[in-house]
Amino acid sequence: MTTSLRLSFLRLLLVFGAIILANVIDQILGMGGAITYAIVIFYIANEGNEQAQPQ
Repeated sequence: MTTSLRLSFLRLLLVFGAIILANVIDQILGMGGAITYAIVIFYIANEGNEQAQPQ
Protein backbone atom coordinates (compact mmCIF):
# COMPACT_ATOMS: atom_id res chain seq x y z
CA MET A 1 0.00 0.00 0.00
CA THR A 2 1.48 3.34 -1.00
CA THR A 3 1.73 6.30 1.35
CA SER A 4 -0.72 8.43 -0.62
CA LEU A 5 -3.28 5.63 -0.56
CA ARG A 6 -2.88 5.29 3.21
CA LEU A 7 -3.29 9.03 3.68
CA SER A 8 -6.40 9.03 1.49
CA PHE A 9 -7.89 6.19 3.48
CA LEU A 10 -7.03 7.90 6.79
CA ARG A 11 -8.61 11.13 5.56
CA LEU A 12 -11.76 9.23 4.58
CA LEU A 13 -11.94 7.68 8.05
CA LEU A 14 -11.50 11.10 9.68
CA VAL A 15 -14.30 12.57 7.58
CA PHE A 16 -16.54 9.64 8.47
CA GLY A 17 -15.68 10.09 12.15
CA ALA A 18 -16.47 13.82 11.97
CA ILE A 19 -19.87 13.05 10.46
CA ILE A 20 -20.60 10.50 13.18
CA LEU A 21 -19.56 12.97 15.88
CA ALA A 22 -21.71 15.70 14.32
CA ASN A 23 -24.67 13.33 14.29
CA VAL A 24 -24.21 12.49 17.98
CA ILE A 25 -23.93 16.19 18.92
CA ASP A 26 -26.94 16.93 16.74
CA GLN A 27 -29.03 14.32 18.54
CA ILE A 28 -27.92 15.54 21.98
CA LEU A 29 -28.81 19.14 21.15
CA GLY A 30 -32.00 18.12 19.31
CA MET A 31 -31.27 20.23 16.25
CA GLY A 32 -33.00 17.96 13.75
CA GLY A 33 -29.97 17.20 11.59
CA ALA A 34 -28.72 20.77 11.10
CA ILE A 35 -25.16 20.15 12.32
CA THR A 36 -24.81 16.88 10.43
CA TYR A 37 -26.13 18.50 7.26
CA ALA A 38 -23.71 21.41 7.63
CA ILE A 39 -20.73 19.06 8.09
CA VAL A 40 -21.69 16.97 5.05
CA ILE A 41 -22.15 20.06 2.87
CA PHE A 42 -18.80 21.42 4.09
CA TYR A 43 -16.96 18.24 3.10
CA ILE A 44 -18.73 18.01 -0.26
CA ALA A 45 -17.77 21.62 -1.03
CA ASN A 46 -14.23 21.04 0.18
CA GLU A 47 -13.85 17.94 -1.99
CA GLY A 48 -15.09 19.82 -5.05
CA ASN A 49 -12.66 22.64 -4.32
CA GLU A 50 -9.70 20.24 -4.07
CA GLN A 51 -10.49 18.64 -7.41
CA ALA A 52 -10.81 22.02 -9.12
CA GLN A 53 -7.30 23.12 -8.12
CA PRO A 54 -4.44 22.20 -10.44
CA GLN A 55 -1.88 19.80 -8.99
